Amino acid sequence: MRTELTALTVGAEVLRKLFFHAHQDSNHVVERVWVFRNTINVLICNHGLITITTKPLRASFAINIPWTEIATIPNGFKGVLNPADVSVRTMLVNESSVGLSLCSKGNELTIHLNDAVMWEPVYRSLHGEATFLTPNEILLVARAFGYAAAVTDSVPHPQVLLAIRNVVKKSASKSPTPARVFDGLLKLVGLGHGLTPSADDVISGFAATINALVARGLVEGDWLSVDLRELVTRTNLLSAVIMRELIMLNLNEGVDGAVASFVRGDADGMLESLITLLSLGHDSGGSMGLGCLIAACVASDVDPMLCLGAFVEGAGLSLV
Repeated sequence: MRTELTALTVGAEVLRKLFFHAHQDSNHVVERVWVFRNTINVLICNHGLITITTKPLRASFAINIPWTEIATIPNGFKGVLNPADVSVRTMLVNESSVGLSLCSKGNELTIHLNDAVMWEPVYRSLHGEATFLTPNEILLVARAFGYAAAVTDSVPHPQVLLAIRNVVKKSASKSPTPARVFDGLLKLVGLGHGLTPSADDVISGFAATINALVARGLVEGDWLSVDLRELVTRTNLLSAVIMRELIMLNLNEGVDGAVASFVRGDADGMLESLITLLSLGHDSGGSMGLGCLIAACVASDVDPMLCLGAFVEGAGLSLV
């Protein structure tokens, strides 16, 4: 069976690793595969997620997996494949075309990608002295972002926000270091509804922002990290993979733009970048942006509870 698709990948480096390691150990490079009418998602062991789709995604990580649209293809490739069932049979890569042949229980599926588009992780190099937003500017951005999230129905459920507030409040009872807040937020993994639970998206936005600042030498502290094997015991596999990708700084434009604007002291730019996140999922973008704002407060020695309060106020909510 031969299928002609266009391609978008979550991280071109992931694809390069896929084809390199497939030559070394083709029986174990593919961990799991989802096949749908318009999309094929390939999870690569230890390397991340590749999305091959006939439809361009509005933003990185805006991955839609409608279970009602599972494609009709040979037995062995329908739905979710077990790791032991799949091997990469052949492959061809050049600048504009990718060919991938998967084999499962004697059935072979060939995906040929004409004019393949590689989504490269966005990571902007900053030059010169950093000028963080002032505390008042951060709170103004948080309030305006809360309003924008409410208008687009992208605000996390109030009970989720309440749980996040309680965790942040406890973490901030002493000096709210990035590691202490992160450890507190990790207790909420899997909390919320949807393909990627709201708490997972808040954690992703928080850790990605802190790690981007640590990597640039703008915040002291250790790199925040997670164990994928631990995450998948508490949330769904796709959400866990997306969390890991963001935490490893495979950033989408919204998060990276927000961090860059925060560092440059550009409040309007930070708000604009955060608003671009609102196209992600249902409340994923609002949750991810909230995580970025909480991180900005912690990095600036601002009480993160003030940031949460400004976001909630902007959204027109009252948490009891």
